[in-house]
Amino acid sequence: MKEHIKRVLNFKKPSRVIIVVAIALTAVLITGFAVNRARAIELPSTSELQYVTINQFINYAPIGEVVVSDKDEITQILNSLSGATKRWGINGMSVYDRPLNENYLLVLLHLNNEVRTLYLYADGANCIEEPYVGIYRARTSAGFNYLFSVYNDCLNLNSQTDAVPSTTFEPRIWIDSDFDYKHLS
Repeated sequence: MKEHIKRVLNFKKPSRVIIVVAIALTAVLITGFAVNRARAIELPSTSELQYVTINQFINYAPIGEVVVSDKDEITQILNSLSGATKRWGINGMSVYDRPLNENYLLVLLHLNNEVRTLYLYADGANCIEEPYVGIYRARTSAGFNYLFSVYNDCLNLNSQTDAVPSTTFEPRIWIDSDFDYKHLS
């Protein structure tokens, strides 16, 4: 007990240098957190993409696939996805091959040497998930609406041209006339 009292009585105030360093370090940390905004999703440019496939899943079952190869349409798709920011904390982590949601839109970006997978779904907010990269919050719902309208328009366009309705799942393909689709099979 005497030692404790002696330590309290012999306590010296920290030097001004330590106080200045602590204040400066706190200011640097505050500035770093303020400047470090949420990371935006990184998307390829239109010139890097060969084509985009979109498929809707309801209760994990595919509805139909559409292929978009028109460069103007691909630009619009990329614009609708751009600006999404990574969600904070554990909500921004993607640790599965596909989302846990049963209903989602699968968007495959076919580049020259790779295929990037994006899942779009609603989970309190419109989310874009890239497996093992992150979960992003969409900038607006307009981008989601645009992708669903492209998907539905293409699917309806192809279903109107079918002479005989098919009872088995058959991918629907919508491509422009200049697209080389031989490598798809």
